[in-house]
Amino acid sequence: MNRKRTLGLAPAEFRVRNRAASVGSDNDGSTLSLDFTTGILDPRLTFTRTTNATFINSLGYFEWANSNMYWNTAFEGLSGSNPSLTSSGWGYALSTGGTAVFNGDGTVTVTTTAAERRAIFRSSGFSGGGLRVFASVDVTIASGSLEASQVIVTGTPTNAQHYVNGVIWNSSHPIWNGGILPVGTQFNIAYATDSVTSGTTSMYFGVGCSSVIAGSATFSNPRWTMWKGSATVPYYPNTSATNNSTADRYKSADYQAPRFDYDPTTRAPRGLLMEGSTTNLVTYSQFAFTGSNPPTGWTSPFTGGPGSAATSTYGTLDGANAWTQNASNTRPMLSSTAIALTTGNTYTVSMYLEAVSGALTYQDVLLLNPSTATLGTPTYRKNGETVLAGDIAEVGRIEATVSCTGSGNANLRCGPGANANCTGGATFSRPQVEVGAQVGSYIPTGASTVARTRDEMTMANISGLAFNQRGGTVFMQLEDNPRDFETFPYFAAFEQSPSGRGWTFARFNNSVSAGRRVFGIAFKPASPNPITLISSSGISRPSGQYKFAASLDTSLARMAIVVNGGSAVVNADTAATMTTIGSLKFNNTTETAATDFSSVWVAQLKYWPIVFANEFLRTITT
Repeated sequence: MNRKRTLGLAPAEFRVRNRAASVGSDNDGSTLSLDFTTGILDPRLTFTRTTNATFINSLGYFEWANSNMYWNTAFEGLSGSNPSLTSSGWGYALSTGGTAVFNGDGTVTVTTTAAERRAIFRSSGFSGGGLRVFASVDVTIASGSLEASQVIVTGTPTNAQHYVNGVIWNSSHPIWNGGILPVGTQFNIAYATDSVTSGTTSMYFGVGCSSVIAGSATFSNPRWTMWKGSATVPYYPNTSATNNSTADRYKSADYQAPRFDYDPTTRAPRGLLMEGSTTNLVTYSQFAFTGSNPPTGWTSPFTGGPGSAATSTYGTLDGANAWTQNASNTRPMLSSTAIALTTGNTYTVSMYLEAVSGALTYQDVLLLNPSTATLGTPTYRKNGETVLAGDIAEVGRIEATVSCTGSGNANLRCGPGANANCTGGATFSRPQVEVGAQVGSYIPTGASTVARTRDEMTMANISGLAFNQRGGTVFMQLEDNPRDFETFPYFAAFEQSPSGRGWTFARFNNSVSAGRRVFGIAFKPASPNPITLISSSGISRPSGQYKFAASLDTSLARMAIVVNGGSAVVNADTAATMTTIGSLKFNNTTETAATDFSSVWVAQLKYWPIVFANEFLRTITT
């Protein structure tokens, strides 16, 4: 019998709880229980990401995460007629008179005469690189014969369309009235446009956006997001409260929502997707088809091409098309523009192979081809599992990882004939090239490369958890991918307040020789920085989703970890006092670098202020 000491419980009480506890129930003595498969973030958690990002929704389609790129959407700190907008997140545009009255209730009323115009816009433009964006605002028009372009527009519209109450604004609209917007009722007016390929796009609204005109209208609930395939988007307030920010941060930061991701094949929820910073180095990854063949930004340099656009089986909510090619002992593949590679970096290229016929191999359909760079031999994977370059290709996300041993340029080749003449057909989409040995979520690009910043999450106040400084138990269900091999990045930790080393219960390593492992480490006070109190040996973890539990007893300097119901790995050291814990952090611990992780899906987390026996750790992870 394991006679492991438990903290804060009499032996009888521990035995009852140890038998009755179930990870599927909250009546188990846990003081924190987070289920990220519900699609709802616990309000005690603060989530941040500073750029747009995609995920896979419950229908298996790619979609932009919810966002609002307008700042200070309740017009905090503004009141009266034509106040200064300096440092408010807003600026005046097209202003040749007229008044903008900020009413103090989250609305602004713009009034002009026949010789005037006045509008407002976000004080900094959006560098969209040609990607499609969408802005809308709730409007009540008090007077004037205003057309849609007089109310909301951008200075350089391309492929633009107005919508009223979610319906295209044209002569078929039920309230068209010659194109004059209705007076006296509130409606939503929206505007979708392709952003400029270079420079920044600004979306502005007011009265007289296209020319001088007399009128008056009141605006509220502005939202600006990436095009998500629908002309109606929910209003996500972007204020000092919703951004959980320091002073005035809401005036210069987008609201970006967390991503609750799903398996594209099974549609099963994977939990909260959290990633490190990365950049898609291949441009025009959407395969935009505007009459050009091959698609914009790509070439088809060999015989048999170039193919045709197709509707992606993963949907079009992210703006992407698929591309179809057929080869008959030919090479109709698509080739990207030159991508600059750096000596010493590892690169992973990927695309979604949506259909395939014939005897095409993985290297037949995907290859990073050096022109002036020097590259090693690529290793291939399908949906994260290793395959051979010469294996017959199957539908899924195809990946190839290769090291750069000499700086220079390379081109991404996608489709039949990427490596040599071949016979067969393929439909593919969403190509990506990124630094690191693992793939992250798809990053749409236009005329320029696009960076996605890391996801961070913090519970800044853990006073309600009854955190036990002498020890406790953590359970997690997750799937993780550190970006590179032979690193030991920290993912999740109880830390000091507001930050500082504490108890890292989720630390990962991918090793060529030792495989995939999970570690834990706890720290004790020291000057100038805390030092190790106890560090666990690594325990093997599988690819895909798994469960693990970790217990820590600082009075014995003892740490135990169990994965998927297996045997516990137990380590002990000299007893000591742990640093004082005051926060819980994910992907932003004191030791976490912005680029440490490619993708981590967190499904569940639990914490008990109790040191449970190893048998219990095995039970809850089985």
